[in-house]
Amino acid sequence: MLVGVHVRSQLASDPQATQLFGIDTPDLYVPRLAAVYFRVREGGRNSWLGPFDVKTTDAYIPVPFDVYAVAYRIAEEPGFQSVGTAVFRIRGEVPT
Repeated sequence: MLVGVHVRSQLASDPQATQLFGIDTPDLYVPRLAAVYFRVREGGRNSWLGPFDVKTTDAYIPVPFDVYAVAYRIAEEPGFQSVGTAVFRIRGEVPT
């Protein structure tokens, strides 16, 4: 059973950032690395669930609780390259 994805990202070119303006505070720049989407099965149908933001260069994005995911997709932001590794749990195994 797919329980999450480990995403590793690195700088590829000039990145874009979200700029948050403050009235009485300094501006804050937040890097956008990637977004993860999970292919989930609900009621006999498949659909995409997400986006789940990737905010660091080495991130683990878990599948939401009580959702059966069958695949994942990573949407990279401009300026970053991201690689994902699926994390599986054997059915019936108790997570630690």
